[in-house]
Amino acid sequence: MTMTWDTHTHAFGPPERYPLAPVRGYDPPPVVARDALDQALAAGLDGVVWMHASIYGFDNRSTLEALAQFPAQSRAVIMPPASVDPAELDALHAAGVRGLRLNILSPGGNTLDSVLPFADEMQRLGWHVAAHIDASDEAMLDTVCNAFAVPVLIEHFGMLGKARAVQPQSWGPMLRWMRAGRLWNKIAAPYHSAIDGPAYASLLPLTRAMAEAGADQLVFASNWPHIGQPTSPSTQDMRQILTPLMRESGLNPDDVLGTNAHRLYA
Repeated sequence: MTMTWDTHTHAFGPPERYPLAPVRGYDPPPVVARDALDQALAAGLDGVVWMHASIYGFDNRSTLEALAQFPAQSRAVIMPPASVDPAELDALHAAGVRGLRLNILSPGGNTLDSVLPFADEMQRLGWHVAAHIDASDEAMLDTVCNAFAVPVLIEHFGMLGKARAVQPQSWGPMLRWMRAGRLWNKIAAPYHSAIDGPAYASLLPLTRAMAEAGADQLVFASNWPHIGQPTSPSTQDMRQILTPLMRESGLNPDDVLGTNAHRLYA
């Protein structure tokens, strides 16, 4: 049976074991991998994808520890390793790694140059690029999508921001690459993009446009524990909020949570 996934959650570890990067955008909350998985299970999901947190720089140990704790119920996206070593990458794949992160927007992130050397090996392994970029930046989006033959998965409705997410003229670059079958998107963290709440109806036109451009290239994510938000909604809350938005956009939530995600994380 196809598993259902929360495709974006974080695993934090004790700072004495996993030192924080000097350049970072936040300090981690007191939550651990078990907390994130319990959130997903309570929401009726089968597994989680650990998204490497920028606060660790290129140190993937916290993410990989979470993956090792729950190998049957999780996958991971990590920062690029120190070298392109096929044997190391094969071992990471066997452990459950399914992609490399390109994080241009966060303090302590990385650059395209750190991911490019892995392009061929990522294609061999069937991985993807998880890109934390502003999808309205046409030059950057074109550069990233042209650089890789593997899927590029952007985050949280394209990280367009509250103004551009409700302006159709800002969606063009993102929709163009989605129609080409090259770009994926996460229906996630609506508070980054919506100008309203709690149903986030202002995102309905954007979600419909994404559904028309590539319904099979959309996945669900919680973004738990919602760093920088005044409250931390449960993953169940996020699923209940986003499911009507998917349905009203013509999407089948079962496909978004299961079938589509399976293509990236099986």
